[in-house]
Amino acid sequence: MKKFYFLLFVSFLAFQSGTAQNSTEKLLENLKDYHSIPREVVYLHLNKSILLQGEHLGFSAYVVNKNDLKPSKETTNLYVQVRNKAGEVVREKLLLVENGVASNLVEIDKNFPTGNYTITAFTNWMRNFKEQNFFTESFRVIETNLDHKSKELVEQSIDVQFLPESGHLLSNVVNSIGIIAKDQTGHGVANATVVVRDSKNRNLANVSLNRFGIGKFSMVPDPRENYTAVVVQESIETPVVFDIPVEQEGVILTATQREAELRLLVSTNNESLSKIQRKPLLLTIQNRSMVDVHEIEFREKNTIPVIVDLSTLA
Repeated sequence: MKKFYFLLFVSFLAFQSGTAQNSTEKLLENLKDYHSIPREVVYLHLNKSILLQGEHLGFSAYVVNKNDLKPSKETTNLYVQVRNKAGEVVREKLLLVENGVASNLVEIDKNFPTGNYTITAFTNWMRNFKEQNFFTESFRVIETNLDHKSKELVEQSIDVQFLPESGHLLSNVVNSIGIIAKDQTGHGVANATVVVRDSKNRNLANVSLNRFGIGKFSMVPDPRENYTAVVVQESIETPVVFDIPVEQEGVILTATQREAELRLLVSTNNESLSKIQRKPLLLTIQNRSMVDVHEIEFREKNTIPVIVDLSTLA
C-alpha cells in the first residue's frame, strides 16, 4: 500500500456570531496573510541524547524557509543555548550560517553535572513571531564514575519519548500516544517492549516496538493517577520517565489511514462538552500552499468523525 505522510496543522476556532461561510472566508484570509510573511525554521541533528562528562555534544544545524523548505540564504547568524533543568543558560554559542547550514560541538565539562539539559537554536528573525519555529531538544549527562553511578547509567541508557498525537493528553477519553525509544548512541531500541503501569502497578499498555524503536498505544488518562513505565529487553526492566500532564478540558484528534482515506476522529470529554456544545469550530488541514476546512459542532456525542479523501490533497 502506498503511504502518505502529512505535516498536519490543526486549528479549532470557535465563533458565536455570523455564518460558517463568513468565518471560513475570514480564516482563509488570515491564513493567506500568515503565509505572505516569510518565516524560518531551524533543526539540529544531535550526535546523541545521553552523554558522559568529558564527551562532546556534536550537532549539525539546518535553517530553512518555512514556505518552500529550501535553505535560508538570508540568515548568517544562529544562536544556540544550552540550559539546565532550572532554565539557567550554561553554554551559549553564536554560529556562522552558510547556505542554511552550520555545525559545532559543545564540550560536556565540569559545568555539566549529572542531570537533564535542553539545547535550543534560533535566529534573530524568529524572534519577530509568536509561534515556536525555533528548535529545542533534551539530552542527559551522566558522570563517568561508574563505581558509584553504575545503577543510574543502566537505568538512563535508554531515552524514551511519549508523544500524545494531539500534543497533549485529555482526561477520561481515549488518547493515542506514540513512543520513540533510543539507546545511548542515539539509535532506535529495536524489538523491545514498553509497559505503562498505574499507581497500583497494573499494566495499562504493553507495546512492542519495531526495529526503529517506534510504537503506539491508546489509553484513557486519569489526572489523579501517577503513571510509570519500563522498557523490557530480554526480561530486564529499565525504568523510564512517564510524566505527561493530563488536561481536564480540551479537544483532541486521532488520525488513521484506510486505503485512500484519512480518517480523523475529533473528541472531547464530558467536562468540556457543556462549554463547547453547539458552538461551531473550524478544523483545518493545511500545508504550505493549500488549506482544507471542515466545520465541527459537538451536540450530544463526544466524538465526531471526519473523512478526508487523500486524492484531494497534494
